Amino acid sequence: MRYLKLNGIDFSKLVMGTDYFGDRIGVETAFRMMDVYTEMGGNTLDTARVYGVWTEAGLSYSEILIGLWMKERKNRDRLLLSTKGGHFPWGHPEHRRLDRDSIESDINASLKTLGTDYVDIFWLHRDDEDRPVEEICQTLDGIVKSGKARQVGVSNWRRHRIEAFQAYAGQEGLTCLAASQMQWSLAYTTPKLQGDTTQYFMTPEEYQWYCGYGLPVFGFSSQAKGFFAKGALGIDHLSERARHRYLNEENLQKLERVKRLACDKGVSVTSIVLAYITCNQLPAAAIFSSSNVEQLRDSMQAADVVLSPEEVAYLYGGEEGKAHG
Repeated sequence: MRYLKLNGIDFSKLVMGTDYFGDRIGVETAFRMMDVYTEMGGNTLDTARVYGVWTEAGLSYSEILIGLWMKERKNRDRLLLSTKGGHFPWGHPEHRRLDRDSIESDINASLKTLGTDYVDIFWLHRDDEDRPVEEICQTLDGIVKSGKARQVGVSNWRRHRIEAFQAYAGQEGLTCLAASQMQWSLAYTTPKLQGDTTQYFMTPEEYQWYCGYGLPVFGFSSQAKGFFAKGALGIDHLSERARHRYLNEENLQKLERVKRLACDKGVSVTSIVLAYITCNQLPAAAIFSSSNVEQLRDSMQAADVVLSPEEVAYLYGGEEGKAHG
């Protein structure tokens, strides 16, 4: 396993996403998947206060299951927890929640549900550009200084807001952002195709900025809804959602390059897709999701795959090796 070091803390470059725990993935399977993930060298679980609230029960199932599993395994000291708060009420993006009370309410609820005194990184799940970054920065600094989070990050924030946050934090001696979370995979897509304009995506412009600015990235949707893994078996294997979001000529060309490199290296297509992020020149971790233990084991093979800068550029831009995002 390779690691992404954030302020002296080593996060697995393969981060286990848990968004469907307690929903599509039941208790027994979720426990077994977390067991296998840690047995194979992973140490970072990514969750969120909002994961599970879309179900009929409206509960934060992901955090609930992680908390129960840690209590049963007695392994909190061997794990790194990544959770997110400040998300709008499900289905109501107009009701933004980055005021101090909402953020503090979310981190307190997450800690209680997870059964721990602190998380290793706490993210703001969305932004509210009408709210000054100075206020948000002070709130997050208070959470770190209280010991409830070892560090903080933001998810789905635009780069001018990140710059403003970091500048203010540096000027006032407050806690700076450790990393950013955004949708990032080898595949090309857009917010419109994804059906969520509140998410931000890695574009060539964003990529160049992150490389120059030096802020590490946790890439979610890193497997592009299985576009490459299932597409390698034939386009007919793609789900309707994957077709809608990712089926285009650019991605079909990338699929052929992924298949070729996977064959040359004797590894799975999924391993190559995840290694595109974990071996990138931009310091990054890939948040991946699996439906079962077999898929999890396949994804974890990427821990041993090392791609050269030339191979990473080839995956994105072919023989030209153009700038990639």
